[in-house]
Amino acid sequence: PGIRNRLAAAILNRMLSMEASLTQEQVLQRYKSRLIMLGRPITVLQGANSWPALALDLSPEGHLIVQKESGEILSLSSGEITTRL
Repeated sequence: PGIRNRLAAAILNRMLSMEASLTQEQVLQRYKSRLIMLGRPITVLQGANSWPALALDLSPEGHLIVQKESGEILSLSSGEITTRL
């Protein structure tokens, strides 16, 4: 366990030092470039409710922008989504 904790700490410290030089916009762009769900149909799960949507984009705050089947566009700041590849 000791070596694992030290390794995890070293990895996190390295990642944090690399990200410290980036602006919030740059961090968001890096994150966005790695998302596989953008442009794809998803299922949004919020509590006991679920509904289909299309994942459109991320807001400047990092919220997921989705379009419901009705055409309504929402900004999701929490919840869970699923997608099929």
